[in-house]
Amino acid sequence: MVRSAPWHTKTVKAFIRLTTLASICAVACGRNSRGAGAPPDNIMTGSGWVTLTTSAGLSFSAASRDSVGPGKGVAIYIHGKEIEDLGYEAAADGGYDVVAFVDALADAGYAALGPLRPGGRSIPEYDAIHERSIRHMTTDRNASVSRLFVIGFSKGGLLNLRIAVDAGLSPAAFIFMSPAPFTGADSWSNTATDPNLQRIIAPVHVTLGANEPNAEIVTNVNKFISDLQRLGKTVTSKTDYPGDHQWFHKVRSEYWPDIVNFMASH
Repeated sequence: MVRSAPWHTKTVKAFIRLTTLASICAVACGRNSRGAGAPPDNIMTGSGWVTLTTSAGLSFSAASRDSVGPGKGVAIYIHGKEIEDLGYEAAADGGYDVVAFVDALADAGYAALGPLRPGGRSIPEYDAIHERSIRHMTTDRNASVSRLFVIGFSKGGLLNLRIAVDAGLSPAAFIFMSPAPFTGADSWSNTATDPNLQRIIAPVHVTLGANEPNAEIVTNVNKFISDLQRLGKTVTSKTDYPGDHQWFHKVRSEYWPDIVNFMASH
């Protein structure tokens, strides 16, 4: 005669089975299903994540947060290439966290979005991501483009320039943080031509570290500021912050108030 196991033994075995299934589901349905480097659902208190899709069907995640207090406008932070290369989580673990910038913008009174660009895509695909991000922060929210601020760092600065020279777009202002040169037909020098710069309607603010190691970035930034002034555009700048390129991976008291004050003045 086979005797049944005691009730507590059955309970333990059932618990083990359930725990094992939960672990399997966590692997199958968790980070891997979101793709390498995709943000977890609750990466930081205060900010949430939205998934948006371009007109060509490319889906991407974006950190999103409403403004703290009365809203002054809407803002988009366009990140550098490191996040394309490493993915969100690895970059954040290394000290470059898009959420920190989204939170800082929200704390300053701006509804903010930080779209994440997947690595290995083309410049036109990245343009489409930012076009969809702009539409999300304006049309989808019934907000005026005239109260939109676009901030771009490093490669995000180059992509921000492509937005700025798009004829007809007139946001509140553009902010360029150590914009990267890039290469080929889509390079900074091929984009920052006089005919293109003439199309920039909104005020511009430019930041750069005194210890920027990339000589081409330094040359491009100084020429960009000079060309905008020559063309009669509204531009302010500070190019001697006490840091290098990666110094701008963090929101810092040495430069962030200057950006917020510039935004508040427009």
